[in-house]
Amino acid sequence: MVMDLSKATPDERTSCFGEAFRDVQMVGLKTDATGTLFTTVILDGQTVLLVGDPEEALANYYNPFYPGQKCPCDGGGMVVWTKSQHEEALKCLNGETGKGEKP
Repeated sequence: MVMDLSKATPDERTSCFGEAFRDVQMVGLKTDATGTLFTTVILDGQTVLLVGDPEEALANYYNPFYPGQKCPCDGGGMVVWTKSQHEEALKCLNGETGKGEKP
């Protein structure tokens, strides 16, 4: 499933993803066959792919104590993932699967 979230209002983002996403520019949402979420957002002027639970991954983006869960992407963006989605994020980064897209 792929969803275009670029036109979602702040209220729609908040009701679907929580208050943390009210002012976040969202680009899209994708799920794979296992139900893993890949949420593409714009943070600090760069494209970021959040892998796993969007709220947890967004918190990891801003948490300096999770440096191992953030990885710059070849396209100039960044991938941030939740602890439970480490393997999926690495596959996405390495281009090993079509499950996620590099930002």
